[in-house]
Amino acid sequence: VDLNSIKDVEKELKLSIGFGKVDQNALEVLRSEKVLTDAYEDMSKSLSKELNNVIKLAYQQPEIFTIDKIVDEMKTVSDDEEYRLRRIARTETQRVSTLARQNSYLKADKEGRFLYKWLSVPDARRTELCKTLSEESQDGLSMRELKKRGHELSKQFGFKPHDWTFHVNCRS
Repeated sequence: VDLNSIKDVEKELKLSIGFGKVDQNALEVLRSEKVLTDAYEDMSKSLSKELNNVIKLAYQQPEIFTIDKIVDEMKTVSDDEEYRLRRIARTETQRVSTLARQNSYLKADKEGRFLYKWLSVPDARRTELCKTLSEESQDGLSMRELKKRGHELSKQFGFKPHDWTFHVNCRS
């Protein structure tokens, strides 16, 4: 998550997305239990549940909400490879965060008149998918159009989209 971009969005929309404090929208998303289930291929249900609990704890205690600290906590419940745990932590926190932002936006934009941009970090790690979606949405798209285009690009680039997470390791 690019916190500077989030601050700009919060200022522009005059609403708080909730980073840096207990994110009630993220907790609401996490309560559904459906959000984090398919990230853990080849893991037991009990281990995936324990890893989910680590991610939930990060949202309940924002002072530990860094990928490094989340991965350290995950290591206490799993002996899986650090790279895999880091990928799960990054992908799943991004997934929860984007769903929480969606909830915030839907509450603020009940009529569906807002236009949205896909904000991606313009660095060497940015994927072509996120770069393309950022460029295509620079003038703003409806939420439905943005999500639909993200899913189309995800499939075009060989990924399996989930909600607003268009590829693993996404930071947008």
